Amino acid sequence: MPVYNAQTYLADSISSILGQTLKELELIIVNDCSTDDSLELIKFFEEKDKRIKVIDLKENGGMSNARNEGNKKASCDLIAVQDSDDISLQTRLEKVVKFFKDNPDTDLLYTAYNIINPDNDVIAAMRADPFSIDSVFNEQVTYAGHPTFVYKKKAILDVTYEN
Repeated sequence: MPVYNAQTYLADSISSILGQTLKELELIIVNDCSTDDSLELIKFFEEKDKRIKVIDLKENGGMSNARNEGNKKASCDLIAVQDSDDISLQTRLEKVVKFFKDNPDTDLLYTAYNIINPDNDVIAAMRADPFSIDSVFNEQVTYAGHPTFVYKKKAILDVTYEN
């Protein structure tokens, strides 16, 4: 979870991971030199839950750099994307772990998702159509919601996020 000045939604985002039905997880939070109270909030959660690992960057490098740092430190075989303003459904990780067990040749998964407003009302439902290179070129859209990505660590070791 890359974090930069995210105190408004951060507690809900962290809580949605810690409240997963799948309990065996690690939550890597990368603070990218936040100037608000994000780091204090992160440390509050870290003290309460040993599944949290915090990386406190000394220089702001942007979201892509923070993601890359988190990916490098991950000790799990699967990495689930979670931004500091995302909320995951309680069964998200349990379901994706089962999917990867049932589909061992899959390296990356993305799903449909909802966009919510600050009151947690669903304001849009986003679909997850199969990936198509034609859609990328013709429609300039992938229908792949990045906040839903889960990928095998071994599949991204030589790939980095770029700003």
